[in-house]
Amino acid sequence: MTESSQDKTKRKLINHIKTIKPTHQTAIFFNDFDDAFQFNNLMQEIKKPVSAAFKSITMIWVLRTKLQYNYGAVGYIQILTSAELDLNLLSKVLSRYTYDSQVRVAQRPFDREKYTDTVSKQRLANLAAYLGSETSPRRYAITNKPRMNRHAQN
Repeated sequence: MTESSQDKTKRKLINHIKTIKPTHQTAIFFNDFDDAFQFNNLMQEIKKPVSAAFKSITMIWVLRTKLQYNYGAVGYIQILTSAELDLNLLSKVLSRYTYDSQVRVAQRPFDREKYTDTVSKQRLANLAAYLGSETSPRRYAITNKPRMNRHAQN
């Protein structure tokens, strides 16, 4: 039996989480839900500068949607990190790409078991439909990957 593209995406994301072992999750939410459809564009703009500000921290960037009561699906950016982020520094970087109080940031410890269990059981959000696009954007990206030392002796 062949693997669907959704199952492949879920499997690869879970494998990255198991390999990188994030300890924290940070979410970037739009304060105005009507702006939330811009979450893919914002992620593309901020990925490099945020990663540069936290060079030693491996990051898994994930585009997610969340159901908001009395509104419907709302897009947000989730960053799974190998260490806690300095939220003041993150907000400073974000302020160069967003207007005043456009987004808010929340951070909490990351529960790998719960997250991977949830990802494996739930259907992936239809990002193309949410964005009104023909094609779906890349659902996740990894920055600041740890370098493997090929010459390391065991």
